[in-house]
Amino acid sequence: MILNKIVPNILSVCSGVDMPEMGLNKESLSYNKIGFCEINNKVADAHDIIWGKQWRLVDVTNISKKDMKKLIKSKINFIICSCPCQSFSTAGNGLGFLSSKGNVSIETMILISKLRPEIAVMENVAGIMSPKNVVQLTQTLDSLGYEWCYDNLNAKYFDVPQNRERCFIVLIRKDVYLKKGKFSFPVQTNITNKTVNDIIDINTSHRRSICNTSYNAFLNSGQIQKTKTPSGIIYSNKLELSSSNGIKMGHQRDRIFHTDGISPTITLANEHIYYDLGLKCLTAKERLCGLMGVPDKYYRDLKNNGVCETTISQIAGNGLVVDVFAALAKNIYEYMNW
Repeated sequence: MILNKIVPNILSVCSGVDMPEMGLNKESLSYNKIGFCEINNKVADAHDIIWGKQWRLVDVTNISKKDMKKLIKSKINFIICSCPCQSFSTAGNGLGFLSSKGNVSIETMILISKLRPEIAVMENVAGIMSPKNVVQLTQTLDSLGYEWCYDNLNAKYFDVPQNRERCFIVLIRKDVYLKKGKFSFPVQTNITNKTVNDIIDINTSHRRSICNTSYNAFLNSGQIQKTKTPSGIIYSNKLELSSSNGIKMGHQRDRIFHTDGISPTITLANEHIYYDLGLKCLTAKERLCGLMGVPDKYYRDLKNNGVCETTISQIAGNGLVVDVFAALAKNIYEYMNW
């Protein structure tokens, strides 16, 4: 007798605009979404524009008894969480689980232990597995009653021109693990042949220029030399910038990049400058759709509903690459036989 496959009930935490859900759709994977959890009201509004009104939990660290009862009654099968990364990133504050943002990861694990889904995914920067964080992380994960494994997946291996490495922790409830055994992550073999140039919108009117004498002098110096890194990023010789120049471009602000390579990691705060774009930055659409894999339709929906370029750009920098999660979700569904 052939049993009908289960359509999992899913919950997303620290959802953003739910790029993981876009990954599920990309692979045509069935699911029943119970709700989402997003603390930022602007981002939650953008989520509503894309998906329509859904049940929203605001703060994973402060879920009411009423909402918890509803969650337990919903019998969640699959939890997806993309927790704040600032506390664990090399460009962040380095406080790890001691900060309020770092504590969100702990509270999410506690939520998983209460809801007991068959499987859960937690995504963060690779720094979450650094020596200073791994002891507490391991102790917490081991206390949940779940087997767990992790891998660092980089978007450049999933046909996306961005060097974006993220740690994906997969938690499998022990009774499920005993039946199904070890989980396998997607294989990462070949770096994409795509470059930033492939995602450039030549007709855009939204590209921001950098007006600064240091940059302009660099552009006109006639001594531009391109350097290619092993990751596939191509940039010009470094420009030494003083902290007093008033430009905040993230931790790589002393480099000017080229579109014939792949993009460095985009974040909420950074904008990379491109020499062959005339010292201009990528647009919000190029970041969201070209570097994060979000379908163009959703960008148009956001713009048509009044979401500004800055907010869209920040959503992109905080997101999870659609193509990466699509590949991971496909393996999860095969593992779970959903």
